[in-house]
Amino acid sequence: MLSFLKIESLAIIDSLSVEFGAGLNALTGETGAGKSIIVDAVSLLLGARGDSTMLRTGSDRLSIEGVFELEPRSGIAALLETMGIEAGADGLILRREVTAQGRSRAFINGTLATLQQLREIGESLADIHGQHEHQSLLRPEGQRDALDHFGGLAEAVEAVRGAASVLKGLLSERTRLRCM
Repeated sequence: MLSFLKIESLAIIDSLSVEFGAGLNALTGETGAGKSIIVDAVSLLLGARGDSTMLRTGSDRLSIEGVFELEPRSGIAALLETMGIEAGADGLILRREVTAQGRSRAFINGTLATLQQLREIGESLADIHGQHEHQSLLRPEGQRDALDHFGGLAEAVEAVRGAASVLKGLLSERTRLRCM
């Protein structure tokens, strides 16, 4: 769950910090108040493409930072481990910067990350739905994750994931030994 969002120099937003509570949070306001810019900021944080046209006029860089509270055994820790990134004790902190020159940098728990890594993490964290956009339940892995979560199978999923990893290592070792 996204618990904190900080936006600097994105479109009409100079500086904005939002703290989200547990449960449903709704963004309301007049047309042109910036609601969709906040959604765009979250999209950037989760790996969407960004460019210099998104910067606030007169700024040399935009910055978006988000703190996500993770459910125990969410699978994010294992994903971070495969990326070589340490899982934080205080949740997951994502940061994204885009410069006036169009360069983009991403950070996961303070570690420089690729946009692809940010997207992989983002797919596990949130779905942003808009008109004509696909939903995660249309992806087989999204369906499987929803069913596993509903069935309370997180522990079993982790056990199978661990066994599959061990098996993959053994098969790789067997292939290596056969080639000797």
